Amino acid sequence: FAEAFYYSVDGFGEAQQIFTDVDDTFVFDRDITDHVHNDLAFTQPGFYELTLEVSGTLADGNTPTSALGTFNFQVIPE
Repeated sequence: FAEAFYYSVDGFGEAQQIFTDVDDTFVFDRDITDHVHNDLAFTQPGFYELTLEVSGTLADGNTPTSALGTFNFQVIPE
């Protein structure tokens, strides 16, 4: 079973999982002043399709939501 992982690396070099492609819903908080670099990793070569919808809470309390976006990845063996 192949999976995709979205993660960040903490200050000690340890991977911190944010979500996998098998999660239905996930939440992670970011402050407007945060500057982060996140990465994707895949467990096997192949074609991956991730469909995401993003929302956020604005200072005025409104919570805009994006349209669904589909991202396709082809992972090849090295």
